[in-house]
Amino acid sequence: VWPMRKVLEADAFKLGGLELHASRSKSGVIDWIDYVDQINKAFPADENETKTPWSVKIKDVALEDIALDWSDFAPKEAYRAHVSGINLYSQNLSRDPKTLFNAKTHFGALELNRLADGRVIAGFEGVNVEGIVLDRDAKRATVQSLQIHGINTALKRLKNGTIDLEQLIYTSKEPDKE
Repeated sequence: VWPMRKVLEADAFKLGGLELHASRSKSGVIDWIDYVDQINKAFPADENETKTPWSVKIKDVALEDIALDWSDFAPKEAYRAHVSGINLYSQNLSRDPKTLFNAKTHFGALELNRLADGRVIAGFEGVNVEGIVLDRDAKRATVQSLQIHGINTALKRLKNGTIDLEQLIYTSKEPDKE
């Protein structure tokens, strides 16, 4: 790492056991975005800081045993989504858009629960994605294989034969047009 030159080069980067939590309020505000806005206001950009971006090159990246937890209070039916056992392995992490990014990932169980009573809405036991190649220069991504295991759902069909997902979906309000 050469901070004065804004250069980060490494043979490997490994992170394990990270658990991220985020939520959206009834008004539609996502807590992490609100926190970042507060930090940016508290620490404004230094006008003397160089605008040159960091050069980043990491040969092997391993993110292991990651968990994500999302609570959403904005829809009519508040819910929680939790996924654990996320592993992501990649090669050639770089800011250079001409460098291909190769990866594979595995997700453990995902469960979507209503917050009112804890009832399971949907989930799966695992997902494997192999042979991911991102070509940022060509704006193209390919995946060699995708496997989803143990899908389950507890959605109910309405009298007219449709499935009502509207209670689980939140759309922000558009400003009134003058």
